[in-house]
Amino acid sequence: MFLSMQMTGAKGAKHISVYASMGVRRGVSDLLWSFRRKYTLEEFPAYLDDHPFPVLKRVEGEIKANLPTADIVIAPHYLLLQMKHKGLLAKYSPPNAIPSFAQDSSRTWMAIGITSMFPVYSERLNGNIPNSIKEMDGLRSKVGSQAVLTSSAGNLTAYYLCALKRILGEDKWREVLKIVGKIKPATYDCIDHLLQALEAGEKSIALAAYSLAFYRLKEEGAHLQQLKVRELPRLYTFTTAGLLKDAEDSISAHHFLDFLASKEGQAAIGKIWGILPLTG
Repeated sequence: MFLSMQMTGAKGAKHISVYASMGVRRGVSDLLWSFRRKYTLEEFPAYLDDHPFPVLKRVEGEIKANLPTADIVIAPHYLLLQMKHKGLLAKYSPPNAIPSFAQDSSRTWMAIGITSMFPVYSERLNGNIPNSIKEMDGLRSKVGSQAVLTSSAGNLTAYYLCALKRILGEDKWREVLKIVGKIKPATYDCIDHLLQALEAGEKSIALAAYSLAFYRLKEEGAHLQQLKVRELPRLYTFTTAGLLKDAEDSISAHHFLDFLASKEGQAAIGKIWGILPLTG
């Protein structure tokens, strides 16, 4: 989602560009219009995209070409960490009280909501639902996954599998990876395409799915359910916002980040299927 907003204030039009990997789903437009109701906007064009890698690629390409780029990026947490390490983000903390876990000491990113990753199965499996990774091995022709290393859309599945090490311990984690290697899941460039393959009957199990993608399809009536496998628990992460360095002094960009952390902003974020607000 690429947004370019003109905000009118006492000193005339002020421009905000927000690049976000949140896609077209119920609640996103409500979040943006909630902000717009607080500030008069002259223009509000939007380009919607689900995937985080194109966001980073566009930002880096525009910076390299000395073109205007985003003031604010909203994406899965791992992408903002990559941008932090690349030196693309400025420091900012909203005046609103936010949970201590919503920022680190660098103040270069700000969590705005909680998302999750978990395995999914098609209801067409009927009673053949695996309860363990070993049982999943018996259904290997039915298993799909986002490409872990070669996806051009993002690599949330890679981060999910790596995070399991902390949960399972070294030995169990290696055992799980060995079984996944034996299963050799069919790979898809993005999680949306993977879940669409389940709904179409091409596959029956997704090794890991992102809550934003899962609940959007569920809202549309998809016959998908969370798969409860002991070795593949639901893990939580953030949807995170960051201020680009060139926008460090942009009051308009600060206003938008302040809004995301506010009670009103959090209420709007909580209406997006697949995201939990940081605060009640």
